[in-house]
Amino acid sequence: MNFLEEIEPYNKRLDTFEKLKTCSGTDRNDLRALADIFLKYVSSPKGDMVPTLGCRACMNKMFQRIVTHRNQERKKNVDFINTCINAGSKIHIKTLNKQIDLEEQIAEEEGKVLVEVREQMNQFYTTEGLKDNPVLSDEDKQAHEDERVKSLPWGKFKKYCNKQGLNIKGKRKAELLKELGL
Repeated sequence: MNFLEEIEPYNKRLDTFEKLKTCSGTDRNDLRALADIFLKYVSSPKGDMVPTLGCRACMNKMFQRIVTHRNQERKKNVDFINTCINAGSKIHIKTLNKQIDLEEQIAEEEGKVLVEVREQMNQFYTTEGLKDNPVLSDEDKQAHEDERVKSLPWGKFKKYCNKQGLNIKGKRKAELLKELGL
């Protein structure tokens, strides 16, 4: 494996650094992997810097050197291909043909159908869909709304109670449910 192959998963992050000149927001595991690649390919073995993951300046310097090295390697590859073309040599490029089995194709099509069915069901089961659905009785609609309110997470439940005009300070969910009549 060469340098360009090893940094391929991180090219998007390196492109972002090249444009914005910041490495903030990079995952710790990605930083470690990039530091390993830096030490393996970019840094010189005699007394070069060892990047410290907690140091912003070290990370910026490491990113800059990786980006520069990446650009140099890409230029070398382009120059090599141009030299071969000018010399009349044939270049063989391997392509990967992805063949999809019939079972995978059927599963993919069924997956699309399932997604469409789920979307239709989600449209029906939204609270707005239930309120507007003439097939359900008013009692069923109210029961569904009550269950939806009971299953709300605490933060959303507090907002709902505030909208209903309840004082929520110092009260538990059970107390608020009693006040709501649920």
